[in-house]
Amino acid sequence: MSLAIRRPRLSILGRVSGGSPKRGRRRPRVDRPTTRYGGSRRNPLTYPIGRRAAQALGSPVRRRRSYTIPLPDELGTEISLPALPRLRIGRRKLTLLLLVAWLMVARGAWVGDQFRINDVTVEGASLLSEAQIESIARLQGSHVFAMDPRAAEQRLVSYAEIDEARVQIQWPGNKVTIQVEERRPIVQWNDGGKTWWLSASGVAFIQRQPYKVMVEVTSSEAVLEISQVALEPAIDPAVLWSAVRLSEKLPYATNLTYSQEHGFGFEDPRGWEVLFGRSGDMDTKVIVYEAIVLSLLEQGQSAVLVSVEDPASPYYRLTR
Repeated sequence: MSLAIRRPRLSILGRVSGGSPKRGRRRPRVDRPTTRYGGSRRNPLTYPIGRRAAQALGSPVRRRRSYTIPLPDELGTEISLPALPRLRIGRRKLTLLLLVAWLMVARGAWVGDQFRINDVTVEGASLLSEAQIESIARLQGSHVFAMDPRAAEQRLVSYAEIDEARVQIQWPGNKVTIQVEERRPIVQWNDGGKTWWLSASGVAFIQRQPYKVMVEVTSSEAVLEISQVALEPAIDPAVLWSAVRLSEKLPYATNLTYSQEHGFGFEDPRGWEVLFGRSGDMDTKVIVYEAIVLSLLEQGQSAVLVSVEDPASPYYRLTR
């Protein structure tokens, strides 16, 4: 014979002692639902439940996988080990991992030396040394992907010595080739004690290393207009070409002098001073000057000064 113990059915709200509440009286006490042994009944929605209870309620139960590893036959037994938990990575986590990996790769590419410029070749430089060209371009050690060739070219041509510049990048290899075309000095001008080199366009720049210049001009006072803008002409190019032409026609007139009043002049090896002016047709002036010299030599006279500043009205001064 089996005995069935019937549990008392408990109301969700519990038993209410006393009658209905009346106005002016205390609210009746509500007893909590209790179990058979007097303990308080736990709310199944707030406390963990067992597997069977979860199955009865229809809740899905997550089961852990297990693997059976057979042991050698000598042992005659096998051990069942719990499986490792299954890793589940969501889309957001996967995106975050990929972003972190990309940032690490980008940082390594930026910091690493494999993308740094370590080989710079300079072509066409003679007035400036290769070290000076590299210093002006500011490319050594810079990042390949951050380097701006156009900006480097602008820095180079901003110097008076450089007329044109071209920067080329060769990657992979991290090699940069700089091709420059310099302004050739045609006149070396001692301007009141400071020496300048002057290009055919009248741009002045400082002498940096030895260079053979065909014409040398000396002025006792400063006559060149040196500007803060490096590419601004310091003198009229026509004046420079007059000096060059005069030096070509009279090879002994290499050390020319210059003054604001009389222009170019030189000391003739035969002992007199010659004035040729600032500019004009130097070929005609040279012809007039040689005719005057020939006339003086035929007369056996010696002059102190010969001026052909105006070839239409030249004059000379004899010695007393």
